[in-house]
Amino acid sequence: MTPKSSILVRVYACFFLVVGFAVVVIFYAGRIQFTEGDHWKALSDSLTTDYRTIPAIRGNIYASDGSLVATSMPVYDIGIDTHAEGISKESWEKNKDSLSIMLSSSFSDKSKKEYMRLLQLARKSSNHRFMLLQRKISYEQLKQVKRFPLFRLGKNKGGLVVQEHDIRENPYGNLAFRTIGLHRDNGYSVGLEASFDSILRGRPGKRLMQRIAGGYWMPISDDNDVEPKNGYDLFTTIDMNMQDHAEAALRKALDSNRAEKGCVILMETKSGDIKAIANLKRHSHGVFSEEENYAIKEKTEPGSTIKLASVLCLVEDGLVNDYETVGTGNGTLTVADNVTIKDAEPGGHGNLTLRQAFEHSSNVAIAKFVMSKYNGRASVFANHLINDFNLGKKMGISFIGEAQPKVKHPRKDRDWSDATLPEMSIGYEMEVTPLQIAAFYNGVANGGRMMKPRFVTHIEQSGKLVKEYPPEVLSEKMVSQQTIDRVLPMLTGVVEHGTATNLKSKSYTIAGKTGTARILVGKRYVEQYKSSFAGFFPASNPQYTCVVMIFNPTAGKYYGALVAGPVFKEIADKVYATCVNRQSNSISDSMKVVHSVLNVYGYYADLKLIVKNIGIRMTGVLQNSDMVSISINKNNAQAKNEFQTDKTVPGVCGLGIRDAVFLLENKGLRVKYTGSGKVSTQSVPKGTNLYKGMEIYLSLS
Repeated sequence: MTPKSSILVRVYACFFLVVGFAVVVIFYAGRIQFTEGDHWKALSDSLTTDYRTIPAIRGNIYASDGSLVATSMPVYDIGIDTHAEGISKESWEKNKDSLSIMLSSSFSDKSKKEYMRLLQLARKSSNHRFMLLQRKISYEQLKQVKRFPLFRLGKNKGGLVVQEHDIRENPYGNLAFRTIGLHRDNGYSVGLEASFDSILRGRPGKRLMQRIAGGYWMPISDDNDVEPKNGYDLFTTIDMNMQDHAEAALRKALDSNRAEKGCVILMETKSGDIKAIANLKRHSHGVFSEEENYAIKEKTEPGSTIKLASVLCLVEDGLVNDYETVGTGNGTLTVADNVTIKDAEPGGHGNLTLRQAFEHSSNVAIAKFVMSKYNGRASVFANHLINDFNLGKKMGISFIGEAQPKVKHPRKDRDWSDATLPEMSIGYEMEVTPLQIAAFYNGVANGGRMMKPRFVTHIEQSGKLVKEYPPEVLSEKMVSQQTIDRVLPMLTGVVEHGTATNLKSKSYTIAGKTGTARILVGKRYVEQYKSSFAGFFPASNPQYTCVVMIFNPTAGKYYGALVAGPVFKEIADKVYATCVNRQSNSISDSMKVVHSVLNVYGYYADLKLIVKNIGIRMTGVLQNSDMVSISINKNNAQAKNEFQTDKTVPGVCGLGIRDAVFLLENKGLRVKYTGSGKVSTQSVPKGTNLYKGMEIYLSLS
């Protein structure tokens, strides 16, 4: 063989060797990808670990009496790792049939045979060892599942995989739904849930977890966990009984008047606390929803309820005495080209004083008074409305979505015309929200001191005060006390012998004003109306202010006194009977309650003071005690220390949730609960030895 031939042989040999190696590589790559791909992917997944987020428990929202109105409930996704190391062949064969039966009978979504088939497939598959069984089951269901065949052998020997989630629930259902709000982790939140999200949501933690086939993550160890910081609890001003009254009355009026929608606001006079706020839209007979918070977001021309502002301006500025009158002619008044103001009743009311004009809601008379007294001085009138009465600017409430009102000013608005002043005097050519009307009327009820509407009183964490939201004043003196004293009889006169005599009560006096306004659609008014009533009660010592606004009633009636007025009256009657009329007996009633209680739980120092003040002798006096139980009979109170041991779980049945959470979390337990009221049962018995990270579930009733 020549040297040249030898070289060629070597070259060909190398070429075929390289080609052969490439073919082998391609063959095995294809085999791995198409034949064994799932296996190796599953193995890769099973070896992947990562620190995963542990969501914080969202804070609760409470009503004014401490009852729960929004809470996070734990739910659980459960599955089975059919190849868990501890599951022996014998154990699997022994339990698979009975496990299928229990799963089928408990969840009723698959037959016993279907469960058996799926379990067997998962067990035989080398690629998919995990099988999801159920999503979002309750804690009570989880406890039952843990007792199922195979699962009761424990995590390693039973293969049960559990992942916890929280869902948001409202114990009162749709009551005050738009105010309490809706929280969505990956969506649009509303109401207090959105407004106080940064306070409620807490801070998430981290947990080392392992990804198994199917993309499911299993906890590995809690040694290096970063515990989440749970959200704060929010305490609102809402009274759920009053809220129920408000919604029921509004629903009835919307239905009977075949109205499109409506809102009600009930406000505590002295504090500005919003005790009820109802917003309903009518879809058909008996079908309603709360889609928008009209009371806060719906700015609209208020109509005749704003005549109170016109009267206050005239009286405060000393422009009209008690005897001055204006003529109403035939009940019409042309104020500009193509702009005519009309009274509701044709033919006019003759000559009217300011009080008569207000009580009978004469558009012509009120407009004439304002035009004549503020001719050339319209900015003075506008300044009263915008600055003194806060009608032209946002109130800065702690609630997302407050609408920007619009009250015109002659020096700032180019669309000010000859018709603007008289139109504004009767509630047109301006836009305000129902909540602003409520705050304005409440300021009059409060002697001229205008309060900012308050929705939240304070926040807590584990029963400890974190922050308070005290009442805030928007205007210390809207008008003088002399003006209030002169205008108050006009407000009561509306009900006693004016446009709202159908609201008169034998038990208490009502001060208020009716309103009926045409609805502006685009640039023209249509044959649709807003019916409203704004007022406060009892007029002699105002405790509550209430505003009712109903849009587009279509059953034949549309005057404020006939459509909105009955809603006000129904709410006022119930609130007066259940709250205002009982205040004088509150002390004696409280003593009767204390004497009738058998067991009381609370702070020792507080209970000792209460018992002393009502004249009951305390026995079993304890030293260095914090939380105690006290058994009370007619003449004696026996104190017992039940909560001081440091190494065992305390018994908290009978406690309110705030005290129970405070006690348990201070001992290192993670607390979750369902229901409302006092603690009725606890998942970990009293006296159980504590350990790090222990969870306890409380049921309230």
